[in-house]
Amino acid sequence: MLEEKIRKNRDLFDGAEPSEGHFTRFQSKLDSLQEVAPGRKSWHQSRLFRVAAVIVVLLGLSVAYYLVDPSENANHLTASTLPLEIQEARMYYDKLAEDKLQKINNCAASTSEASYIQKVVIDEITLLDSSSVKLEEQLQNDGQNPRLINALIRNYKTKSDLLDDILIRLCHI
Repeated sequence: MLEEKIRKNRDLFDGAEPSEGHFTRFQSKLDSLQEVAPGRKSWHQSRLFRVAAVIVVLLGLSVAYYLVDPSENANHLTASTLPLEIQEARMYYDKLAEDKLQKINNCAASTSEASYIQKVVIDEITLLDSSSVKLEEQLQNDGQNPRLINALIRNYKTKSDLLDDILIRLCHI
């Protein structure tokens, strides 16, 4: 029934053509919607956005690594049974390390440089942290051994000095 009505009145449906210039106006409107000002990129195409995205990803991976790393969790359990002055020294040097790592991530200029530096820093810190855990375990067994206490604090300081060296080389501070 509907088809029959359309066939009978086909001339009414096919007769009206768009006015002169309709297609060019329509095309120009479509083109203006997709245009970006000359010399200006949209926010997601800029180099700064890409660098920021890489840094955010690297920081996210670092945080995930530190949250999941079992040696780090054992490290916190061991630290709670250490003498108070060792706990305070550890908290101080850990806070310093966090601040310096943040500065290192901010100074890394290129994505390849940032990822390489991040890998080297994490490897070195992991090595130093595993040494700290061993020293802390020995200190628990040997109580107030001044040589172990000095070795442990020197290990914390070495971690800080390593990050200082990287900061100086990378950021030219």
